[in-house]
This record gives sequence, C-alpha cells and structure tokens, in this order.
Amino acid sequence: MIVNQGERVKYGYGIAWTNYESRSYTAFPVPFNFLFRWLRSVWYFLAKPKKTLQDIAYNDGYNRGYENGKEYGYKKCWKDVIQLYNNDIEGLSKAREVLK
Repeated sequence: MIVNQGERVKYGYGIAWTNYESRSYTAFPVPFNFLFRWLRSVWYFLAKPKKTLQDIAYNDGYNRGYENGKEYGYKKCWKDVIQLYNNDIEGLSKAREVLK
C-alpha cells in the first residue's frame, strides 16, 4: 500500500520504508512491515557495488585534503590569536604610559 505524504495510514498498517522520489511511504500490515523492511535492507546491502581501487584512492585523497585543511586552519588561527594578544598587550602598555 502506497501512502502519500500527508495521508493517514490505514488502521493495522505500518510504514515499512520511505519513497523519497515520490514523497510517499510504503506500508504493510503491522507484523509484515518489519519483515519487508528487513528484506529490503538485506537486498540493498547485497546488491550494492563493492568499493573499487578508484573509490578507495578518492576517499583517501579527500581525507588527506580534509586533514591538511584542518591542520592549516588550526595553525593559522593560533597565529592570529597570538598576534591579537601581542597587539592588545602593546595597546595596554601604550595606554598605561599615556595615563602616567
């Protein structure tokens, strides 16, 4: 049974999975909705393609770039914080000299 978004599910039926393409849900009688959901999940797990060497290399390159960017940002942030701190100390020193 297909249930469109915004409709009520019939009494005794439970949603098994969501159909994102059509914005609807697939529903079955309550004890079977869990079984069909599980069977569908197993089917998709078995049918999905295995990772190729190209996929592994792509993921490795992405992760390296992410880590390098994070490291660069961390170093840049600390340099800016230290520079700001030094500028504040210099500004306070100048203000104390003016107040004397």
